[in-house]
Formats: sequence, structure tokens, C-alpha cells
Amino acid sequence: MIYSIMERDSFIISNGFHTENVLMVVLDGSFELVIDEKRYIADKNSVLFFEKGKIFTRKIISPVKFIYIITDLDFRIETGVLNYIDTARKDSTVVFLTDAVNSRNNQNVRHFSNDLIMQFLIENHNEKSAYSDEILTFFEYVDKNHSKKIKIQEFSEKIYMSHTGFLLKFKKEVGTTPSEYISSFRLEKSVDLLINTNYSIGKIAEEVGYENLYYFSNAFKKKYNMSPSDFRKNKI
Repeated sequence: MIYSIMERDSFIISNGFHTENVLMVVLDGSFELVIDEKRYIADKNSVLFFEKGKIFTRKIISPVKFIYIITDLDFRIETGVLNYIDTARKDSTVVFLTDAVNSRNNQNVRHFSNDLIMQFLIENHNEKSAYSDEILTFFEYVDKNHSKKIKIQEFSEKIYMSHTGFLLKFKKEVGTTPSEYISSFRLEKSVDLLINTNYSIGKIAEEVGYENLYYFSNAFKKKYNMSPSDFRKNKI
């Protein structure tokens, strides 16, 4: 994964395309982006995804500072500014990502950039033009059953697909594995519960499908670089 923080008063190339998939996070300033005659304004904390080969036009509005990441994951996401429902959660991830980039922590850069993508996918999984019926069915299944043990093999049988066939289809369409999606979904849900409820950490672990507090705390700390209790204290 290649990444850096850049600053621009103007773009050297205003019309063009990327040869690899690129994730961009605006830290300051703003610019105009036009893709397929659709116009976007990207400003502070905007997250953008550029699909390789997609032609765009861009123009600086005010001097811009941004994180530029060439991602090796092949997500199926439309090029442009990504729309988030939980903007506070997205903004907090941007803070974590910025710290990781500044400290050259490759593992955390990967974690938090993937977290931004997964949050977008989870919040927008009802976009029917993006995914097949089988993948949409899986999204709904996880939404309804995330507090229970989810077995990919059993789900595959429910939709009359082989286990291997479903794994390959999911990877091709979503750009990650079903297990990684489930884990991210559960941790996103736990963040919401930590912020918006008074549930104990153990209760939250149970609500989002972890069999014990130890596994939940480890997964949470690995992803967010702090324990669930510290996260709650800071309300980040």
C-alpha cells in the first residue's frame, strides 16, 4: 500500500485518470470534481474513491491538503465523493487514519482506510445497482443476525450456492471476504452502542455477536487502537 499526505494550490493534471484504485481523504481546503457530468465538491473530511481508469476533471477551489492512498483492494464502488450516514464516525476514523499516516504505521493505515470503505459499504448496502441479489441477501442476513453465530457455509446453502462459489462471488463484488465484512459490521455496531447507550462492555460484546468479552476487546483494540472502555471515555 502506497500513501502520503499532499498539499496543492492547483492540480498539475486537471483532466485524467488513475492507473490504480485510489482512496483520497481531504484534510483541508476544497476542490471541484466532475465525473460523467456529475459534479462534486470535496472539502474537509470528504472521502473520495477513484476507480482505476475512470476519467475525471478536477479544479482547486481553495488550497487543499489531502491523504492519498493507492489501495490494493478491488472494491466495487462508484468513483466520486462517498456519502456517509454516520459522519461523526467517519470523521473520527479520518483522525485515526491521519495519525497513522503521519507516524508511517502501515498496519494502521490499512486498518483505517479499509474501515472507511467498510463503513460506506455497510451504510449503503441497499444500493441495488451495485450488487447481485445473493450479496444483497447476505447483507440483510448479517444485519438481522449479527448478534448470533453466522456460518458462511450454512448461508451459502440457503441461497443454493457452494461455499467456495459464494466466497469468490463476494470477493469479486465487494472487494473483501464475508468474514471481514461481518467483523467490520459488528465493530461498527459496537461503536454505535458505546456512544449511544449505557450498556456494559460485556453486554455490547453480546449484542454484536462476540462469544466473550476477551475476543471482543481484542478485535476492537486491533481495529481502533484502543480498548472499548477507552473509546467510550473519549467519545471519539
